[in-house]
Amino acid sequence: MLALDIGLTILQLAVGAAIGVSYRWIRTQVLTRRPALRIWSIDKSLPVHIITAQDDSDFSSEFTVKVYPAEYLAAVEVRSLLSDTIRHSDVNLLTSNEFRMGPFLHHNLVCIGGPVHNRVSRVLLERLTIPVTFDEYTVVSGVTSKRYSAVIDPASGKITRDVGVLVLDQNPFQESSLAALLMGARTFGCPASSRVLTSGLLKRMETILGQSGQRWAILDVDVVDEFVARVNVLESSGSIEPS
Repeated sequence: MLALDIGLTILQLAVGAAIGVSYRWIRTQVLTRRPALRIWSIDKSLPVHIITAQDDSDFSSEFTVKVYPAEYLAAVEVRSLLSDTIRHSDVNLLTSNEFRMGPFLHHNLVCIGGPVHNRVSRVLLERLTIPVTFDEYTVVSGVTSKRYSAVIDPASGKITRDVGVLVLDQNPFQESSLAALLMGARTFGCPASSRVLTSGLLKRMETILGQSGQRWAILDVDVVDEFVARVNVLESSGSIEPS
């Protein structure tokens, strides 16, 4: 009798574990992987290059390559999604100074950082027609004509609010590949853009952005102690009003 009870207990544990694994798998597929595949639209026959801006403000004789921490965080999040969730086998991370303009321009491109510091973003924005422009560090909407700027606390000199801009479109150099730009009025707009495209928000973002054609959004970003605390959609390419 004791052996039977032990056997039933083991069976119940095994069934519970199997149900838990199945639930997590289904949840991952529904909330993350399937929306990610539709949103990112990666051509898996071509490599992906994730390109961050390079910080040359304190270049020393050691020739150490420096990147902006918030932008590098965004790049790592995107690389994790593309490599682990979408399962693309050839995802590369490099700075805009390391990027080879000629042969690489026809691949899938993910640019982290705006045109001021990322030269690849600058090249793509010159060739893409999008309803968002930059006036130095101010984001300008071509739909509403509104201007969005970061807020800097005068006492601490720290950014307390930023503006994110994300664009997903065909690569102007290769129609079958993707051009994604994750930008900001300042640096925290970049990880905010990556967050909404790599997290559990993917399914909601699919509705906000729309499911085909050029997709874009302008984001309101709360920054607390140099971390992105909250992200809200201000304007987007989708058919619904963001909350």
